[in-house]
Amino acid sequence: MTRNHSIDVMRILMAFLVVTIHWPFEGRAGQVFITYGKTAVPFFFAVCGYFLFREDTDEMMKRLKKQAKRIGILYIAAKAFYGAYLAIFLRISEGSFKGMKEFFTPEAVKELLLYNFSPFSEHLWFLGSLLYALLIMMLLNKLKILKPALFAGPVLIALYVILSHLEIGSPVQLRNAILVGMGYTMTGMLVSRYKEKILDIKYLKPVLWISFAVLAYTAIVELNTYKQGTGVPFISCEFLTFVMLLLCLKYPDIGKDTFAEKLGRDCSLPIYIMHIFVMHLMAVTGNDGFFGRFPPVCIFVITAFFAYLYSNIKKAIIRN
Repeated sequence: MTRNHSIDVMRILMAFLVVTIHWPFEGRAGQVFITYGKTAVPFFFAVCGYFLFREDTDEMMKRLKKQAKRIGILYIAAKAFYGAYLAIFLRISEGSFKGMKEFFTPEAVKELLLYNFSPFSEHLWFLGSLLYALLIMMLLNKLKILKPALFAGPVLIALYVILSHLEIGSPVQLRNAILVGMGYTMTGMLVSRYKEKILDIKYLKPVLWISFAVLAYTAIVELNTYKQGTGVPFISCEFLTFVMLLLCLKYPDIGKDTFAEKLGRDCSLPIYIMHIFVMHLMAVTGNDGFFGRFPPVCIFVITAFFAYLYSNIKKAIIRN
């Protein structure tokens, strides 16, 4: 599949939006960034599905296995890193490791196994959810029913949105591998499967740009409407996620050969994994004032720097 430079650029933008969710800007700007940040993780899922899809069942199984192995290793490594960091933090701050017990209670283990809620750092749910989704899709592919099952993707997303707004189940329970992980990933696969037909639609460009503008506006309307505020998924953002994916497919060369493209390609996932560590470390050491008036920007830049170093060291090791 030909590299899409626009998707790589969009990846780094989405990584920044994730940071703005976990440490928001002050005031109204913070709520607006959180609103658009609701497209970030769904975009990552959808892009993963887009690149995984192959018409040939055997080829798709190879790609599913390779991605599941990669995500599984990252998930275990990230959990081990945050677990070790929290153990060290508790040892220094409280003088013992007793506080670690709360991460291994039956309830914590249940939420980890069923809902991918990582006790060491909540944001790692994304890796667990994607891993579970990939394993389930491998089974469906082996049974040769994955391709027809892809049409359930949008239905699963709709169920996630509806159940969230009806407050049936907690956010942790609803944000699971089936509704969210499989929902967005399989919808991304659908986009890949019918890419040529979609891109050949007459007047697609103006339709996409108009849709983008309308959905960007209605997302703010939703922000001002829901009693739960940003605590629920926004319908506009669900559609906006895939409009942005289609815009990337329609304009594949935006940002080609730029540093933003390189960062998005090599560093967006490491930034996602590492940014919570940077946030917490600066806060507990009393150095969060270094962030100044724009903490998300500083956190993003610091994390991107370390992610860039990690990426280059990894490449050097692989070459040697």
